[in-house]
Amino acid sequence: MTSPSEQRPGLVRGLGAWDTALLTSGIVAGVLVIMVLYTIINLAYLRALPLADLAASPRIGESAAVALLGPRGGQLMALAVLLALIGGLSAGILSAARIDLPMAEDGVFFRSVARIHPTRRTPTVSLLAQGVWAVALSLIGTYGQMLGYVVLVVFLFHTATGVALFRLRRDRPDAARPYRVWGYPWVPGVFVLTSLLFVANTLVTSRSTP
Repeated sequence: MTSPSEQRPGLVRGLGAWDTALLTSGIVAGVLVIMVLYTIINLAYLRALPLADLAASPRIGESAAVALLGPRGGQLMALAVLLALIGGLSAGILSAARIDLPMAEDGVFFRSVARIHPTRRTPTVSLLAQGVWAVALSLIGTYGQMLGYVVLVVFLFHTATGVALFRLRRDRPDAARPYRVWGYPWVPGVFVLTSLLFVANTLVTSRSTP
């Protein structure tokens, strides 16, 4: 059985075979739906509570549900948020472990993390290491601090991804590109700038957060 590193070229070719127009329209439609839902939810929050109460509430969704639907509504909202977090956490665990694995196979991370379970074919060591690290972080900081760290690292990687696009276009101008970024260089340039602004904002706000 081939390793994940050996499977990556085939995966890239398979993704390249997708209809780029369909893929692009799907991404755009998904982003638009999320924007609409996010706007509706925030308008509901603003209708339920004044700005001062929203700023002071550690759980805005639950507080807004209590104001609109009573205590039972708040409990249902808290349950819905919890279930959503579990789903998001599951996706994060599965995907993050498979990022560490190829890094270890390529020699840029601890080699032991590349170990695959002999029968289940899962990155066991990577999953265990990720779990131990998550528990350690939960014991040494608050939720707000952890969220700030996550946002900082995520947008640093977003920035690096955008910069890598410019670097690859310069160093490998003739490389095969089944999908080309729309609006290059302006769209990725705005993306990199926006990511840097998020990084700067996180650094500034983290200093004022106890």
